Amino acid sequence: MPVKSQEVRDVINDLRTKLEKRSDLENTYKARAQQVYNWFIRPFISDLEKEKIETLVFIQDGILRSIPIAVLFDGKQFVIEKYAIAFAPALTLTNPQQSNPQKLQVLAFGLTQPATIETDAGSKFFEPLTQVKSELKAITTSLPKSKGLLDRDFTPERLQEELEKNTYPIIHLATHGKFGIDDRETFLVTGKKVAVNRQKSLPSKIYKEKLTLNDLYQLINRIYPQNKPIELLTLTACETAVGSDRQTLGLAGIAIQAGSQSAIASLWKVDDAATAQLIAKFYQNWHSGMSKAKALQAAQIAWLQTHQQQLESHPGYWAPFILIGNWL
Repeated sequence: MPVKSQEVRDVINDLRTKLEKRSDLENTYKARAQQVYNWFIRPFISDLEKEKIETLVFIQDGILRSIPIAVLFDGKQFVIEKYAIAFAPALTLTNPQQSNPQKLQVLAFGLTQPATIETDAGSKFFEPLTQVKSELKAITTSLPKSKGLLDRDFTPERLQEELEKNTYPIIHLATHGKFGIDDRETFLVTGKKVAVNRQKSLPSKIYKEKLTLNDLYQLINRIYPQNKPIELLTLTACETAVGSDRQTLGLAGIAIQAGSQSAIASLWKVDDAATAQLIAKFYQNWHSGMSKAKALQAAQIAWLQTHQQQLESHPGYWAPFILIGNWL
């Protein structure tokens, strides 16, 4: 039965809003998640089962970019419990290649401190990320020869210095981020402090520095040769706008333009502790030989199995992370 585009948009926006409410004890998102499943997944289930498909790769458009396919619900289980999920900006931009799990090394930067950022709209305050330290420790423990740097060591200059010394195949940035329509308002927060004095008669105010995604793209594009691209760019603890059509494409665009084969990022503001556990489990799974898509799937399923009948089973905790680009 045909569905009007506005109805699809309204349902998906409502689902997105419900997914972010981790305090939703009644799981009101499930009805919407099943409705979207019936529109986009159920018509193909017989073919998927017949061909024994294990991984689904989506090229999403418009409003569909604002939700994780992993949470779509068939009435009994989530899509992620049956299929590994990945997203591609376009087939022509994707050249999936298998990674060598034994050679994976991560350059990880993290921010644990509270931060105030100066934006065109005024000052914006970010809460401290208390679990980032354990997140980086778990990553560097899981993947030998990896390196983790925190807070004052997380500066654009140090990032460039470390990449020039060793072109790590994985860059992991565990910090607040703000993704906006304007490139100047699309940034990551670093540990470096800067003084800003708008009026000479007043003392300077101290802010944390912003690393725009364009600056990150230019840095990576300058250092990494085309024949040795980044395997994965991971952005955690990021804040995105509710119901935005552009965010996933923006992240994918930065990752692909910078030469990264793939990216992991969050679709909404994430839980600090859940992020540390999920991402650490993802890297462990990937290092064990799984594809990136299956490694993320296994991490999310493990979270669901560990938190059955608990508040933390809500998708707000485990679902915001999506894999874009090369899924192998």
